[in-house]
Amino acid sequence: MSDVENWVMPYKGFNYLPDTVAVTAAHQVDKLLACGIDANIFAGYVDPAFFIGIAIHAGINSGISAEGNINMLQSLRMHRPVLLDEELAVKGQILAVTEVLRGLRVDTDVWFEDAARPAGDQRTSNLSQARPSAC
Repeated sequence: MSDVENWVMPYKGFNYLPDTVAVTAAHQVDKLLACGIDANIFAGYVDPAFFIGIAIHAGINSGISAEGNINMLQSLRMHRPVLLDEELAVKGQILAVTEVLRGLRVDTDVWFEDAARPAGDQRTSNLSQARPSAC
């Protein structure tokens, strides 16, 4: 969704659209090399830090704009290592929306799972969505 008219104002209880994602080996190598990191240290598994960006994009793909947002805090809990190229379902929900001085604080819960069990969670990612008039 790139058309501003289609963005959804965040609200408590909003469920992200179900999606499937996989981190390919080539994508991980490209991104890690750009940071000067040898991708071999992950030995065929996904760098857990990738799930932070994937969680943010899950919200965007569901219609929640990330423009003007600041990713303030996240916690990542891995239940098991995730293989490169492994497909995972992505699900998420907005837990709370709080007005703050410069916009909204949006607390989310995003999780990743395969057919058998959860692979990892990104709990309570706090994003501040700035109001244009407050900037």
